[in-house]
Amino acid sequence: MSLEVNCSDEYDVEQGDDGSDAGAEIKVRQMLEDLVRRFPEAPEAPGYSLRAMRSYREGGDPEGAIRIGTFFLGEYPRREESIEVTGVIGTYLEERKEYLKAADAYAEVANRLPKNSAAGRFLFRSARLSLDHGDPKSARSRFSSYRDRYSTPRWRNAYAVLSLGLQDWKEGKIKPALRGMEEGLRRVDAGIETDAPKELFEVAGKAQIAIGEYWADQFRRLKLTAPLEKNLAIKDRFFRRSLEAFEKAERKAPLEVALNASQLSGDLLVEFGKAILSSQQPKGMSEEERAQYEEALAGRARPFFERSLDWYIEAMDRLEAEKGPSEFAVPLRQRLEEA
Repeated sequence: MSLEVNCSDEYDVEQGDDGSDAGAEIKVRQMLEDLVRRFPEAPEAPGYSLRAMRSYREGGDPEGAIRIGTFFLGEYPRREESIEVTGVIGTYLEERKEYLKAADAYAEVANRLPKNSAAGRFLFRSARLSLDHGDPKSARSRFSSYRDRYSTPRWRNAYAVLSLGLQDWKEGKIKPALRGMEEGLRRVDAGIETDAPKELFEVAGKAQIAIGEYWADQFRRLKLTAPLEKNLAIKDRFFRRSLEAFEKAERKAPLEVALNASQLSGDLLVEFGKAILSSQQPKGMSEEERAQYEEALAGRARPFFERSLDWYIEAMDRLEAEKGPSEFAVPLRQRLEEA
């Protein structure tokens, strides 16, 4: 069966009810939609559906574009043009803040046409929308699919790996989280495109902070008991690994993530100083020996407090220089006073 669009038979489309060309266009798109719905199996129907959707879009009618676009995807899901249709529908759904519906639409077409040049972009967008708008299960599945299917662009692949690691971290799956985040950071370090967006460095910074927090937790768990030197050496090793991760986030991440890392670095230095001051003291010391021992502890702790001051001050200076969020200033000032 073939469709012939004969306007004189059933539709008067020479001009609209108001005598305008715009009214005529409205009638044309309505006619096309009516035809394809009545005769969806006709060879011309997919083309007419696309023409109607484009006309709705050009005429500023998102409801019509979504309606006929959804019909197209339901009737002709394997056609390459479904990529264009999904792009239009997804954009309108995002504008209406129906983010999870847009995410599902992007993922469905990406899974149906994985070799299309736009499929990877749609799948990645779907994963991010799912993660940002309360569907972590779908986000995990879609980031995992992206990681396995698309090695380029390299920054998106690294982003997917990092996001999976951070999801594991939030869910308390510590070992797989560390493996995933470290793998993602290695991919970033191995080389990414020069036009990689700041969002990649933001998620990389968050991964560095999570790794730093892991080592900071190991640091906190170890109590400084006598003999001091042995435990102090182990605690210092955890401290250095944590501080190294925070410092990497400070250097490479966008401002807000970097300031958080700076604050955590300063906090860790203060904690180390306090841990030294409160460490277990040997038994059997005289009062004079105890005073000397405490003075020696204070001498060892002081550099940590002094370094924390430097960290907080540098963070304050950066906050002011880069005109960052003012809410970061309050906790930094409080920590400066404590240090």
